[in-house]
Amino acid sequence: MSIKPAIVEHVAARFSSHFQTKPKVLSWAPGRINIIGEHTDYNDGLALPAAINRYVAMAIAPRDDNQIIFQSENYDEVFVIDVDQLATLKPEKSWHRYMVGTLCISKDLGCQLGGMSIMLTGDIPAGSGLSSSAALILALLGGLVELNQIEFDAWKLVKASQRVEHEYLGVKCGLLDQIGSQMSVANQVLEVDFQSLQVSPTEYNLPGYSWVALHTGKSRELAESAYQTRVTECQQALERMSALHPHVKTLRDIKDHDIQGDDTLAKRIRHVTQENKRVKMALEYIQNDPENLGKTLYASHQSLRDDYEVSCDELNAMVEIARRHKACVGSRMMGGGFGGSTLNLVKTENAQEFVDTTLAEYQKQYPDLKTSALIAELVGGADSVTL
Repeated sequence: MSIKPAIVEHVAARFSSHFQTKPKVLSWAPGRINIIGEHTDYNDGLALPAAINRYVAMAIAPRDDNQIIFQSENYDEVFVIDVDQLATLKPEKSWHRYMVGTLCISKDLGCQLGGMSIMLTGDIPAGSGLSSSAALILALLGGLVELNQIEFDAWKLVKASQRVEHEYLGVKCGLLDQIGSQMSVANQVLEVDFQSLQVSPTEYNLPGYSWVALHTGKSRELAESAYQTRVTECQQALERMSALHPHVKTLRDIKDHDIQGDDTLAKRIRHVTQENKRVKMALEYIQNDPENLGKTLYASHQSLRDDYEVSCDELNAMVEIARRHKACVGSRMMGGGFGGSTLNLVKTENAQEFVDTTLAEYQKQYPDLKTSALIAELVGGADSVTL
């Protein structure tokens, strides 16, 4: 079992105070960083995610009636569902859709749904590119599986979580966020191959360096539609390459010399193929070669900016400001793009000063945006416990 984070005790206390009874199950799921391997998960590629010390946590207890009552601390609002009407609900609010979708999908895992009281809270900034959505789904899924005393199966939870995104949010995401949140091991990174679905916890050795996430404060409102566009473009690119080169069955089969021209589809393929190479390089560099690892991060950002075209002015500015700081050896945009966070490899002794200086300089350019920072600890994946 993962070490129970402090936010879990907090949500348990809030549950008892609000519902005037004790919870039966506590569950939690962390956010994640992705060291490298961006937009590769839905392209049979490679990535290096790791869970971080920011969470969504839930406290759950059965009720005697037929209502499922969600109380969100973050939104300071209640969402009430009649179990008999669950299948026909089509809520408008995003977090309501996540809850309804997760409840419906949980039945395919064997969960029997009756009345429940659920308190939820979290400290992953929404829209930050740190996988708050995957954590929200997995915290509820894990809690429901625990409440129903169903045998734990990490892969079933990961794939069910993806189904919620696909079927109830319309986001055709890969499995990066779900694997990072559910399967991570403390103080390690996950080497993930999305073609074979092999996940290998990997020790890393970067003494004196820390991972720092800097949230630009830019809303990712364009990200959803643009994400779907990139998924479609990669499918079109694969179809074109397969027609030209019989050996190409997936994007992993494409060689550098297969990529001709500089049109949109060629640029998308070039990013994916080169990003997979950067993941392999990073696997070597995380063994105490921070300088070369940092160069690889910068190369990833350039590719995401120029070839995959998912960056934005705010992300580019944050990376360039970080690049000028003597304590930073590497920086790149992280997540779907068009806002959210950058990931920075920084000397630990200067990490807080790096945060303060970089955000202050950034706010001179974007004074109206609300920024935040996290000096990350790498933690274990999602978990739950019966009280």
